[in-house]
Amino acid sequence: MKKATLCFVGAFLVALLSLPGPAGAGEPAGTTVNGDVNCSGQLDLADAIFSLNYLFLGGEEPCPFAEPAGGGPEVAELEAELAGCNEALASREAELAARDDEIAALRAELTQTQVDLSGALRDLISTQRALLTAEARILELEAAEGPCGEQVDELTAALEVCRGDLEAGGVELEESRQETETARLDTEAAREETEAALADRDSLAGQLDECRNPRIDFTTVALSVEKDPGVSVLTGKLELLRRISPTAPDAVLAQQEMVTFQLGTVSEEPGGGERALVYDTLSRALCSIDLCSGEDCDEEGRVKLHYTGDGLAEELAGVDIFEPFPALNERVPAVKIRISRGPGQQRDDWTLAFEPRSRSIVAFRALDGYRPVRDKTWPDDDNFGRGNGLQMSVVISGAEIRSQLGTNSPPSVTRIVDLGNGQVLLFFDENVLADVHLLELETFLAEVNPDLADVVDRPVWQLAGNFLLFGADDSPYLSAADVREVIQSDEVDIDGFQPFVNPADGSALVYESVSGQFLRVSTLGFEEAELAGRSEGQGDAVIEIGSESLSKLTGLTDGTPEFSGSVARGNGTEIMLVEGRSNTVIAYDFSGRADGPNVTRLFGSEAITGSRLDPAVGCDPQEPEEPEEPEDPEEPGEPGVEGDGMGQGELVEMEDPVLELSLGDTLGGRLVYDRGRGELVSLNYATGRVVLVARGADLAAVTGGETVDLISIRNAAAGGDDFQTVRAWDSVSSSLIELDLESIEAELCQ
Repeated sequence: MKKATLCFVGAFLVALLSLPGPAGAGEPAGTTVNGDVNCSGQLDLADAIFSLNYLFLGGEEPCPFAEPAGGGPEVAELEAELAGCNEALASREAELAARDDEIAALRAELTQTQVDLSGALRDLISTQRALLTAEARILELEAAEGPCGEQVDELTAALEVCRGDLEAGGVELEESRQETETARLDTEAAREETEAALADRDSLAGQLDECRNPRIDFTTVALSVEKDPGVSVLTGKLELLRRISPTAPDAVLAQQEMVTFQLGTVSEEPGGGERALVYDTLSRALCSIDLCSGEDCDEEGRVKLHYTGDGLAEELAGVDIFEPFPALNERVPAVKIRISRGPGQQRDDWTLAFEPRSRSIVAFRALDGYRPVRDKTWPDDDNFGRGNGLQMSVVISGAEIRSQLGTNSPPSVTRIVDLGNGQVLLFFDENVLADVHLLELETFLAEVNPDLADVVDRPVWQLAGNFLLFGADDSPYLSAADVREVIQSDEVDIDGFQPFVNPADGSALVYESVSGQFLRVSTLGFEEAELAGRSEGQGDAVIEIGSESLSKLTGLTDGTPEFSGSVARGNGTEIMLVEGRSNTVIAYDFSGRADGPNVTRLFGSEAITGSRLDPAVGCDPQEPEEPEEPEDPEEPGEPGVEGDGMGQGELVEMEDPVLELSLGDTLGGRLVYDRGRGELVSLNYATGRVVLVARGADLAAVTGGETVDLISIRNAAAGGDDFQTVRAWDSVSSSLIELDLESIEAELCQ
């Protein structure tokens, strides 16, 4: 063992002695290769031994590190800075040269001016000398005798005459000046009298016009003039498509079509703002858009993709609903409800919607961390389009609806009505099931995989529903027979109008379109049920607004009214009902006041369909434009053209209004988008008139489309009593637009 060790040490010493030493005195300091610590010009084992010898045995210091060619990055940076300084110096030198040229030119100009001044002084001196010579000559002539004396006398007399004429001319000039000043004063007085007369005339004309055409000053809504044009696009089609297809080029996405509608809203957790749920019927993708406003908004996260069509199909498959192409229905308005998890626990906001293919009721709620996507630009992520912060829960499937209600096939839902306290009413297609049923909702914990990349099930709150049937024969909440008995008709149709729920007592206002009457549907208590011969908790219907009252309000003498929608009025006690045939907006007071009728007409047909007030025009008469002469007066007018005595013009018929009311009052009025005429107008409560806010062409110029179709118009940030920000979804361009509105003073022309 010792021999082996001695041999190894000997070999090591031989190898050490055979290594080349450090660079000689004549060699340059440093090395050309980093790591060559002994300056041998190459990297080998001797460098390691040299380093160990320096570290532990006190050997020589290693060679300095090699500097890169050109002096390294610092030298390059300094050279770049020096080049910049040289450029700046060259620029300054050019400026100095230009200034030197300018100074030289000014000096030459000064020299020329001094030369001219010297010449002028020389001429002046010469003139003074000639004058002195002339005066001396005159003195000589005056002292001389002979004919020159007479000449002097004549010259002196002529000079006196000239002086007299000059004095007379001065007097005439002063007289003329005084006459001119007097005339100017007279002219000024006449001008003031003329202005006073014109002012009196205008005042009298204004009083006469006010008598003939009274005007009323009123406050109305208009686009803000601080922001031109007062309309902006918060999110457009490209923002949605980038989330749905993140790897596709923008040029391809720009050519892709979208058919969208707003499903509803969801509330962010915990206690955050609202997001609008937008569904694309072509890609079957469900996205959300943040409705926040101000500088604190997260623009990067304003648009989120939650579900693709495949993601919706997988959620349904998780509860044994195998529908390969699920969809969401626009004809059945989504309803937002709030359900408690249990006594003393938090409440969750859910959005209920109808899936028409499986005929199931589904619900969505915002849930932070549910199916997170690590990279939003990578569609192959396991969670991509599978929720992404929005949880989907199947409340009740179409098969379960068929089973619980005993129908041959799953009936199609037409309306969902939230009664509160975890109860909703379901209206069905009258051809399959004309009865109204009560669905009770409850939350429960279910084992769900919230992260498909983790493959671990965890408890997640879900929402489920079961129908509540009444009596020994499992009666519905409200049967078609009950409605037929109330309206005294064999035909019943109550599924074409979205019912409005009275927040005071939980009753629902339902429109029966066959008889043209509104019914009030309420839940019976114990005593009321006994009197009616029904079960406690069942529904009861009574006529709330009769057909006679509606006929008087709408002016319809034939047929029944057609109500398209209802929204709450800003006073908290009324709802606004839109009747499409007569273009009438009426108000129904659900507070039960006994001091007057509970139904009044707010805006009649003449206001909705007639000329609308345009604050930009005012009441002053407009000068008629000169009519263009036709090319051939002998030719008859074209079809659709009618003469008016002042030439020919196109006879344009206005489209019938189709009104989409905003969800709340805005600056003392109600915003309405007239889909028929493509105009955003305001219904002014104070005057009962319709005021133009913006034309569709002006709005389309902002969105980039040919027209717009505004839905879900809602107030956003308020800027005081005279300023309001409004958001609306344009289904044509698939854009969320923002309108800045303000109160202005306008004239109502009588």
